[in-house]
Amino acid sequence: MGKLSNFEKARLWVEKIKQEHLETEVLTILQESVNPNKLDFEVIYDDGSRSFLLRPQYLNQRGNVVIGVIVNDVVLSVREGLMRADWDQAQKYCQWYKFLDAEMHQLPLNTTLHTLFYRLNLLLEHVGGERFSLGWYWTEKEADKNRAWAINLRTGEMKVFEKSKILRFRPALRLTPLKC
Repeated sequence: MGKLSNFEKARLWVEKIKQEHLETEVLTILQESVNPNKLDFEVIYDDGSRSFLLRPQYLNQRGNVVIGVIVNDVVLSVREGLMRADWDQAQKYCQWYKFLDAEMHQLPLNTTLHTLFYRLNLLLEHVGGERFSLGWYWTEKEADKNRAWAINLRTGEMKVFEKSKILRFRPALRLTPLKC
């Protein structure tokens, strides 16, 4: 076998790094899946990393603060809006609330959170978040110029309200699928 060119050496080095990264990811997944402390839902931290396990908390250290819970393909903020609001105010607040440079929105209309309501509230409480309340929450979906959809998170019922109605809201962000 002849001497390798710099290009071939670089290519082999990149392949080795990819393989080691893949092995690390697989090991992490396996450790999380057999851990008795595994959470019911994946959480997302302020540095963008995700896990089914809670990290130890260290003051003033970025990457240890849970900011969201992932349900299906949606990140739900661990915090509700500061107060109840009409639909337009809720929209503005959620857009102001940024996550990793992405604007957040209100809950998606086609959410099935009512089926997970109690488990989700237990997890939110466990990570220091605010529980979902009984009652109606604004969604990101407008019905028309003057009305928008809301969802009752306990029952799953969806209903159209005048946008001037004062309801609860929670920032949410739909994750886009990874492209390979």
